[in-house]
Amino acid sequence: DNGDMTAGKFVWTATIAGEYVVSILLNGVHIDNSPHVIKIAPAAPSPSNFLASGMGLRMAIANHQSTFFVRVADAFGNIASLDDFEGLELQLSLSGITDPASDSAI
Repeated sequence: DNGDMTAGKFVWTATIAGEYVVSILLNGVHIDNSPHVIKIAPAAPSPSNFLASGMGLRMAIANHQSTFFVRVADAFGNIASLDDFEGLELQLSLSGITDPASDSAI
């Protein structure tokens, strides 16, 4: 007893996002309100675990849309959505390179 009618504090850490069932048993019997279904959300985004893929990263045609995709993940590899992270802004930068045949900017 901790002086406030509690028997103890239980601390745990999950690293894999998803839905889980947490069971609390005393001598093999569920306590009141057990089990609990909980949802573990992805942690903060980790840009080093993002992955860009798609044809729009390899080629494009002038005046036509090009498409590619970015897989957003946290430090544990949990897939997330940019919508899950309020205030996160993914930016795209396009820079010219030199055409080796003419030595001028493309």
